[in-house]
Amino acid sequence: MAARNDLGSLIVAILVIAFTFNPQVVQFLAWLHRLLRSLLTPSSTRCELLLWRDFKPGQLHCHSGSAGGSRCTHCLAASTHVESEHCWTSTLALVFNNAWGARGRKNWAKKPEVLPLGESFVRTEAKVVLAYFVSTARVNWFAEELLGSRLDYVELWEEKGLVLAHVGRAQRVLDLTKDEVDKILDGWPPFYRKTFTSIEGHALESPLTSFDQVRRPGWIVAIGLGTVQPTDVFVDRRDTLGQTFRYAIQRVAKVLQDQFLAEWGGDAAVKEAIRDVENMMRHGPSAGRENWTWKTDRTDTITYPEAQKVSPLTKEQCEVLMRVFGQMTITQKDKNIIDPMLEACMARVRLGVMIALKYTSTDRVLKVPPLLQGDRVVYLRDCKARDD
Repeated sequence: MAARNDLGSLIVAILVIAFTFNPQVVQFLAWLHRLLRSLLTPSSTRCELLLWRDFKPGQLHCHSGSAGGSRCTHCLAASTHVESEHCWTSTLALVFNNAWGARGRKNWAKKPEVLPLGESFVRTEAKVVLAYFVSTARVNWFAEELLGSRLDYVELWEEKGLVLAHVGRAQRVLDLTKDEVDKILDGWPPFYRKTFTSIEGHALESPLTSFDQVRRPGWIVAIGLGTVQPTDVFVDRRDTLGQTFRYAIQRVAKVLQDQFLAEWGGDAAVKEAIRDVENMMRHGPSAGRENWTWKTDRTDTITYPEAQKVSPLTKEQCEVLMRVFGQMTITQKDKNIIDPMLEACMARVRLGVMIALKYTSTDRVLKVPPLLQGDRVVYLRDCKARDD
């Protein structure tokens, strides 16, 4: 009797093994497990959803309290990156807190079956990851090969046909709007801001209203008028390694020659500006007369010590100067407005050229990796999942 029972147990065991290893049975059991898990813990079968369309127009980052920049508690927290479950709440969620807070808590997407039920993910898209990088990158902190190969603190990999990413700490947080990031990712200058503040404190509007105007030098002059901190990388829309930007810089000299020299004849300020711009084009930005500097320490900001010594311009003079170089022509009315402050205007033109040349002298082209090209879906993974 015992032998018969043992034989029966053996037969049952063999049948169970055979039944279990049937591919269709295995697939059914996996489906059943996922169904039961979804009923018991619904959150395990879905991902948080953050798409570019969730970002409201306007500023992407809202500074804490009345403070901004380095004093903002959000910026300080995002620069530390807490290694934990849901670590994106200490980086991407803080940098893009306007969008993250506006989503509500009902933005969910079904988790792909190939992703583990026990791990949390955020379903986003390539543009959001690139926007985070452009808004937070600081070139001086990167390895030399970064710009030609990878995104450094944004880890990317492909797993089971899906693009996964881990977002590290922000290097800094620039004040950018959704529209400005859209345009910069589309190849507009890294200095582009729809509105900016002049050295004197005037509120000014960018001379750029379309991409075709990037080849005109109005925005180069705007650099010298304002205090904009550029993004540390730029997207080369036409794969020309920044030649479009350098072409605009070259046209500054053309406007000075064709318009200012014709209107002001032998004026010393105009001649000096032409000489300095041509010297900087031939020998680099350090050949300029002014002692303006581009700091390359950890603060990575542009400073304007000599600009503070130049007589201040009125808002109207700033606007006319940008328009003259943007349209590459000057009217008698424009001349009358510029003339009282011609020397100061020429100083700002030289400053804009010097900073633009300094920026383009370094390889800052962001070569978008294949995993972030097009409208790829990206799943953010946290530190807990990466370390397991």
